[in-house]
Amino acid sequence: MENYQCKKCNEIIQSEGTPRSGHCPEGQSHEWRELGEVGSDVCQCKKCHEIIQSEGSPRSGHCPEGQSHEWRELAEVGDTNYQCKKCAVVIKSDRAPRSGHCPEGMSHDWRKL
Repeated sequence: MENYQCKKCNEIIQSEGTPRSGHCPEGQSHEWRELGEVGSDVCQCKKCHEIIQSEGSPRSGHCPEGQSHEWRELAEVGDTNYQCKKCAVVIKSDRAPRSGHCPEGMSHDWRKL
């Protein structure tokens, strides 16, 4: 299973092989870029704030906020929900995620749900 992101609409999906191009909300067909294998690491791009599960650091690819993604590992996938008090993103991990770069300013402030 791989992570893919459309270069046009920025949607991220997990798929076995390149997804069908279908209809992109930004016009015509999706333009998929492979970001890497789905895995046990939860990573967030410092620039666009997208979060994906990856095996190690995802490919930098095309970031909607300009040039390349800047991925930071936040946690290892687990069974407990943690939510950032600032941006409300939820991550499943067995331990509190790293603070990382919160889109609402400075660092994430995690609480266990």
